Amino acid sequence: MVTYLRKHFYYIFSALMVVLMVFGVFSLFTAPAEAKRAQEELEEKIRENQRIAEERKKAQSELMKLPTPVPEEVKTKEDFYRPASEIKITFIGDSVTLAALPSLYEELPNAYIDAVFGRTILGGLDALIYLEETDQLGEVLIFSLGTNSYISEENCLDLIAHSNGLPTFWISTFGVSNDSNEVMKRVISRYDNAFYIDWETIAKENINTYISTDGLHPTEEGSKVYAKLIADTVAEDLSIYLMNKRETDSNEKY
Repeated sequence: MVTYLRKHFYYIFSALMVVLMVFGVFSLFTAPAEAKRAQEELEEKIRENQRIAEERKKAQSELMKLPTPVPEEVKTKEDFYRPASEIKITFIGDSVTLAALPSLYEELPNAYIDAVFGRTILGGLDALIYLEETDQLGEVLIFSLGTNSYISEENCLDLIAHSNGLPTFWISTFGVSNDSNEVMKRVISRYDNAFYIDWETIAKENINTYISTDGLHPTEEGSKVYAKLIADTVAEDLSIYLMNKRETDSNEKY
């Protein structure tokens, strides 16, 4: 047997190389095809979610105008704490928001979600100005707008200027090679009613599980984590902010 293998080593080796080459060529053609199909399915899902968002926000617009109950006495942040499901939220986003839409509606059933595929920061500002002018802003604003354009300091200040003094929450981008996240953090650190939601860090730690093959949008599992992160951050930070604001306002009276 050993003699046979030695004698025919060249032919056996050549046959194995041919098999490997054929497999490599096959993979070369099938991998891009599978990636393209996955990308097309993701885009189709995002566009369908955008249609759902457009339908749903019609019913949510009137909810934004209802008065918000305020506790008469406040001792701790728990007095102001409400789960995000009870908070009237205006959410302005792009395709990342759309990819996570079902999970967002589950965690934030009272949210008015205005999200558009391919939206830039300037498109988000236009949407905010419209909602501001038509009196359709909720209790808090959430921005997820860094996927398709760079976010400058001026962009952030424009959004804040049209936020009607409401608390704002800024979701970090993932998979975008610029310093938009750092710019956002730097600007909102100047405001006691602006808060950072660090999706980037969580996504980096679980890329294979939480991020789709396009490197930008959350998977189904990632969407659940994304939505819960937003809900938990909003509920926690808003309660602390409102408590501090009440105490500050009370002190200014005396």
